[in-house]
Amino acid sequence: MSQHFDDMEDEHEHAGIVDKSPFADQEIWELGQWLVNNVNQQATEDFLRLPIVSQPFIHTCTQTSYQSKYMLMKFINKLPTGPEWRCELIRVHGDRDEHGEPEEPDDEDNVEELELWMCDPIACMKELIGNPGLKGNIAYTPEKVYTDHQAKTQQYDKMWTGDWWWNTQVSMQVKQMDKLA
Repeated sequence: MSQHFDDMEDEHEHAGIVDKSPFADQEIWELGQWLVNNVNQQATEDFLRLPIVSQPFIHTCTQTSYQSKYMLMKFINKLPTGPEWRCELIRVHGDRDEHGEPEEPDDEDNVEELELWMCDPIACMKELIGNPGLKGNIAYTPEKVYTDHQAKTQQYDKMWTGDWWWNTQVSMQVKQMDKLA
């Protein structure tokens, strides 16, 4: 388990925060998740303003801890996040003009500035490996999977069933064996 998750768990335990914090409970979390994934913003606002949902003590089984889409998004923003995203502006030179003709490499009219969003891949790996929710669901070893008993038709459905993963791990093992010899 990563230190990030350990620290967060200790902090929540000390503060008496429930598991689905900042949401009140599992059901409220699931409702918020469903609203975000399935309902547009205006319909979410309309739903959260219905008296059955918004007025306290009328129907406590439909009471939420958020009364608007804005409040729901504030709760979502309190959830733990992964590695930090950063943005770099890159300049892309086109190779064709508007008529499809090759451009001169120094032509500044055919340059576009784009945003490139990225995360540190090492931080991403640490986050994934340290995430207790993924425990037992991460594969490290390459695997050859076949759809027939004769092992003639290979199945490629997970990253670790791919040839690249197999070849990379096997070549690393060969290099390690060479070092030991």
